[in-house]
Amino acid sequence: MTLLFSHPADTVIARLKMLAPAPAFDDPLIIVVEPNISGGPGGRPKGDTATVYGVGEGNAVNTQTDIDMTVPGDKIIDVTLPQNSAATYIRLTVRGASSGTVAAILKDDGSREIIKETVLCDGVTLSFPLKESARVQIINNEISFTDVPADSPFYDAVTFVSARGIFNGVGAGLFAPQAPMTRGMLMTVLARCDGVDAYGADWLLKGVSWSAKLGVFDGADTNAALTREQFIMLLWLYAGSPSSEGSVSGDAAVSWAEENGILSGLDGGAALVEPVTRGQAAQIIMNYYMAKH
Repeated sequence: MTLLFSHPADTVIARLKMLAPAPAFDDPLIIVVEPNISGGPGGRPKGDTATVYGVGEGNAVNTQTDIDMTVPGDKIIDVTLPQNSAATYIRLTVRGASSGTVAAILKDDGSREIIKETVLCDGVTLSFPLKESARVQIINNEISFTDVPADSPFYDAVTFVSARGIFNGVGAGLFAPQAPMTRGMLMTVLARCDGVDAYGADWLLKGVSWSAKLGVFDGADTNAALTREQFIMLLWLYAGSPSSEGSVSGDAAVSWAEENGILSGLDGGAALVEPVTRGQAAQIIMNYYMAKH
């Protein structure tokens, strides 16, 4: 079945209706995105509907439907974008999704590339960007840690960053959410966010090398703990030093973080001089990605 999406801006809100009988994912669902027609001002359209044409069926439907992760079977989608298109956000309603649910690009050699910016926006809407046509699989990639139980305040954040390969555990099934976040750890995390393969035994070297090339960090004192303010400053630099609407705190980086909810969910969030823990760092990184959607 091929669906053609006609949308008012570069973002696609795809609410896919699984008609009875539900299509088998052995034959991937196909999404064809038309070029931007209206030239909307770079926005992502709000609302619950998108015009969907069932090619070959002659029907136009406004869908309000979903993919169900609780049903066994592969969830594979072929997405076709216009050539030279800007990054397009694909939004799918996915039942049974969690902070560990991600979209992954399936490559010709059989490997998968997890889309780190996959975000579960409202508990059911999975949003992820694509820059070109791709075959995409929706998977649950949750990793469990014995020191981050389901009732932990950082459970969702730790699940988010570990499922996307942004953070690793510390070994023996542990995440160490109360351990301090060091400069070297943050450089490695940001390198991974930037697509660097900063894994393996030399993860620290890869992270620091990346940061030095970008001029974000000089590589000194990689084992030094970071304060929340320092963490936000480095994240702000990585994000391109975006401007803020106003001076919430008198500091451009902190103002940007406060305006975009990047400090939300932190205990004692106002204590910027306090060291940031790995659990808090996971929360900040998740908030950063959420703010982009």
